[in-house]
Amino acid sequence: MKHKKILIVGAGISGLSLAINLQKLNIPYKIIEKQTNWERKGLAMSIQGEGLNAAASLGFLEELKQKSTKRNLSRIYDPSGKVLKNIATDSHDMSFVIRRDVIHNSLRARVPKIEMGISVSNITEKKDLIEVLFSDNSSDTFSMVVGADGINSKTREYVIDNNINSNNKELQYSGSVLWGFTLPQKYNEIFEVWDTNKMCAGYPIENGIVFSFFMNVPETFS
Repeated sequence: MKHKKILIVGAGISGLSLAINLQKLNIPYKIIEKQTNWERKGLAMSIQGEGLNAAASLGFLEELKQKSTKRNLSRIYDPSGKVLKNIATDSHDMSFVIRRDVIHNSLRARVPKIEMGISVSNITEKKDLIEVLFSDNSSDTFSMVVGADGINSKTREYVIDNNINSNNKELQYSGSVLWGFTLPQKYNEIFEVWDTNKMCAGYPIENGIVFSFFMNVPETFS
């Protein structure tokens, strides 16, 4: 790109991760966040597989591991509490569960400048550049705009047809909802409960706090 300047809209985990990698490549960028003050979004994450590689490449895998809970699924239950299956511990499994705000704080410490309280008001694509108007009435041009502003991204709506109120059916989102709750007893392992075409998993974090997700599955666990 002749005009190497990238706009990152959203300073969450994905936006900050991109900023760190752009720093490594010496590519100039601007990262903005519509919040004026940091608020925790979501409770926790399970880091496994490529997530471990990503954390290592960002340079903070060991830091996160020290603040995490090992991801150790050893039993699967039915809704009555009966054990359906015992799972042997895998000594090679390096995955873990960690609070989202811990990840976010570690990433923020690696990004020197985040412009807070600013959002995108309009995006105009030209021949070689993208002109962006911001909520503070300033404007700038970029070679690329990355919408890292969450599942209900306004940036991607602008990119689709330049209309924030668009009902364009080509714009689709996907995602899952997690719940956080506190149990009366402390768990030190992951638990899963399977029923017909449904599954619930609980991931303990600390002091009895658990985050969970629910999903429908094609058939009953066997």
